[in-house]
Amino acid sequence: MILDNKKALDREPIDYGCNHYDKSIIPQNWLDSAYEDFCKSGINRDVADRYINKGLLIPNDNGWKMIYVQLYGDKKTEYYNQRQIKYEGKRKYLNPKGITSQLFRPIDLPIEAILDKDTPIIITEGCKKAIKATQEGFYCVAVAGVNNWKMKPKENNGEESDEIDEVADIIPDIKNWDIEGKTIILCFDSDLWEKEQVKQALYEFACYLIGEKKAKVKTLLLPKGKDKGLDDFLKNRGKQEFEKLLKQCPYITLKEIQRILSDEDDNDINFPKDVFNPIITQEISNLSERMDSSFEYLSCAFLACISIVMNGKYSLTIDSESFWVENPILWTAIVGGASNAKTPCLNYFKKFITKIEMELNSKYEKKLEEYKKAKKIYDLEVQKNKNKKEIDRNLILNEPKKPVNEVITTQDTTVEALASLVKKTNFPVAILTDELASYFKGLGQYKKGGGNDNEYYLQSWKNQQYRFTRKTEDENFIITPSHNIVGTIQPSVLNETLFKDGVKTTNGMIERWLFCCTKYEETGAKNRTIKINQELFSKLFKNLYSNQEQKIYTFSNEAKNTFDDYCKSIVMQKKSARTTELEKSYLQKQTDYAARFALILHCLETPEQDEISLSTICKAIKICKYFIACFKVVTNDTINKHSNALEFQTLEYIKNKGCKPITPSKLYESNRSRYKSTQLAEKVLDKLRKMGYGRLYKTNNSGKKFIFYSD
Repeated sequence: MILDNKKALDREPIDYGCNHYDKSIIPQNWLDSAYEDFCKSGINRDVADRYINKGLLIPNDNGWKMIYVQLYGDKKTEYYNQRQIKYEGKRKYLNPKGITSQLFRPIDLPIEAILDKDTPIIITEGCKKAIKATQEGFYCVAVAGVNNWKMKPKENNGEESDEIDEVADIIPDIKNWDIEGKTIILCFDSDLWEKEQVKQALYEFACYLIGEKKAKVKTLLLPKGKDKGLDDFLKNRGKQEFEKLLKQCPYITLKEIQRILSDEDDNDINFPKDVFNPIITQEISNLSERMDSSFEYLSCAFLACISIVMNGKYSLTIDSESFWVENPILWTAIVGGASNAKTPCLNYFKKFITKIEMELNSKYEKKLEEYKKAKKIYDLEVQKNKNKKEIDRNLILNEPKKPVNEVITTQDTTVEALASLVKKTNFPVAILTDELASYFKGLGQYKKGGGNDNEYYLQSWKNQQYRFTRKTEDENFIITPSHNIVGTIQPSVLNETLFKDGVKTTNGMIERWLFCCTKYEETGAKNRTIKINQELFSKLFKNLYSNQEQKIYTFSNEAKNTFDDYCKSIVMQKKSARTTELEKSYLQKQTDYAARFALILHCLETPEQDEISLSTICKAIKICKYFIACFKVVTNDTINKHSNALEFQTLEYIKNKGCKPITPSKLYESNRSRYKSTQLAEKVLDKLRKMGYGRLYKTNNSGKKFIFYSD
C-alpha cells in the first residue's frame, strides 16, 4: 500500500547543506502570502515551515521559490520551481533556464520508497501536489509539468547517426531510475478530459515507462469537476476518497493505450462565434438550428460570399512605402462528406449574390436596348455621310459605346475565359461553384496555348499584373486578375485533386486555401419554427456592393502593433522544429489573411470609419487560428490516409529488424516506392508515436530516431 507515511515523518532531521532560515528576517507579508498559497492546496503550516526552515521554500514579494533536493540524496540542487502571484501570459510557474528538469521529492518522502521495487509511488505534476499527497501519507513525487519528464537535446549540426545517445531527450532522474517491475501511478490534473495535449503527454509518458523502463503503470484519472489537481482532490474530498480511487485503478497496458490514442484529435476546429456582431452571430446560429447544419460551414460561407461583393471596392493599406496592400480575396473550400449539408450552407448566402447579379443583368438589358437604338441611329448617320470626303469628327466621337455586363461570379474556370472576362469588364470576378472538383481537375489543363494556370491564379490571389498570351490568335495583353474562389469538396476528392501529389509545397497553391472543417454531426431534426431575418443579410450584401468608389483603409496604431506582433509570432512558429515546410508556408499566408479578415469584419461593422480597430484585428487573428487548425486536420487526414495503409507494414518491418532504433531516412531507404519521401516516413513514425507504439525523438546530432515499444 502507498498509505501510512508515518515512518517518513518520524525520520531524523536532514541536513540540506545550507543554513537554516531565520524566519524573523523574512517580511511577514511575504510569509503570509506563501502560507496562504500553500494553504490553498491543503498543506499544513508546520509542513510549510519545515521547508522554510531548511532553506528550501523561499518566500518573496511575488510568491515563493521551491528549491529541489536530490532524488537519492539530501543536498539541495540548482533546480527550482518559482511561483508567481502576479504574472504575464501563462507563466504562473518559472523554472531555471539551461538546467535540466528534475523530479521533485518531498523532504518527508524516504529515499527508500524511491529505491524499493516493491513500493508503489505516485507521479503527479507540481511540487505542492506532491507535498500535499506526502502529508496525507501517500508516497508521491512530481514532474514540473506534464512534459517535463523529457528534455531538449543539445543542438548539433551533424547528420543522422547510427550511434544513439539514449539520454538525449529523457531527464536523468527518470532515465537513471531503476523501476523495472515497480508500480508507478500517474496522476495528472483532471483537465486532461478537456485538453488533448495533456492526455497525449500522460499516455506518452506511460508508454515510455512501460515500453522502455519496464515498469508496471496505472493511470489514475481524477474525476471531472472543480477539483483540478491531486492537492485539490485531497483537500476537498479527503484521503479516504483518494484511497478508493487507488484501489479501483487498474494497471494499463501498451495495447490499451494504443487503442485510446488511436482516436486522438487535438485540433480545435470550432469557428470563433464572437468575431461577428451579436446580431449576425445569432442569425447564423438560428440558421444552423433551422437547417440542422454546421455553424462552421455557414460562417465560412458567409465570409466567402461577402468577400466576393467587397472585392474591387475595398482595400487595406498596411505599409504604403512597401506597397503592401490587401484586398478581400479569399479562397475557401468547404470540406466534408456527401451528407454534411455543405451545399445548402453555401447556397443560402449565394442567393444574395445572385439577387444582385439579376438586378445588374436587368440594368444591362435596358442599357443594351438603349445602345442598340442609339447604334442604329448612329449607323444611319454614318451611312448618310459616307460619300463625304471627310466624315464629321463629332459624329465619330459620339459613337455609342456598348455597355459592359457587370459580372460578379462565373463557373467557367479556364484561364482563357477568365482572362478575357477580366479584360472585358476590368473588374474582379469570383469563381463560385457547388463543387470544386472540376476546378481542381482543370488546373494545368489549359489547351489554348500561352497560359499557365497556376501562375495566373497565384497572381490573382494577390491582385497583381499578369501578361496573358494567346498564341493561336497572336494576341497578348496585360491584366490585373483578382479572383475570389469558393466551393465545396469531399475529402476523398480533395485527395484526388489538390493533394494528388501529396501534401507538399511545390506550386504555392495548397497553402493559399482556407479549408473549412467542422465536428458537427447532423441530428435529423430541422427546427422550421425559427424565423430567419433574410433582410439583414440582403442589406449587408447590397450595401457593400453598392459602393461606387474604392475605399482604402488603414490600421489604427494599436491595431498595427497587434498585427505586427502576430506576424512576429508566425515567424517564431515557423522556426519550430515541429513545423513542416508546408505548414511554414501556410502560416506565412495567414499574415495576409489576418489583414483580409480584418478588412471584411471592419466593413461589416463600421465601413464609414477610415481606421481598423484593435478589437477587429484581434477577431481576425481568431479566424486565422481556426483555419490553421482546419489546415492541420485536412493535411493530417491526407497524410494519415496514406500512412494508415503503411502502419502495419512499418510495424512489421521494425519488428523483423529486431526492434532496432530506426531513422526516417533509413525507413525511406528501405522502400522508396512505399514511403515516397523521408518526410512521409517521418510522418508515419510520428503517427506511430502518437498512437503509443514507440518514441520518436530528436537526437544530439539533430537527427530523428524511433524506438519501438514491444509488448
